[in-house]
Amino acid sequence: MRYLELARRKWGGATTITDNAPRHKLRKVRRYPERTTDVLLLYLPVARPELSAVEEVWGQAKYRLITSEFYATLEGLKATVSEHFRTCAIKVDIYK
Repeated sequence: MRYLELARRKWGGATTITDNAPRHKLRKVRRYPERTTDVLLLYLPVARPELSAVEEVWGQAKYRLITSEFYATLEGLKATVSEHFRTCAIKVDIYK
């Protein structure tokens, strides 16, 4: 809700494409565009992770981090994941 309000104030409106996470489907979020004409919420179809760019980013990270290394401790895994996201260049083809 805060993001939508901030975007509306800063840019005069917003179109947001979102997944179907429960927090995105709350009644107050779904009804927000009814209170203003300059906010549009578009929901991705259910069970279509290939349409979400963040799913591609997570998929790349899981492939690089989990399939190529054994982590003896949770701390080691956390450190490697943090380092990956601090240093990687994320390449997502949203048109594929």
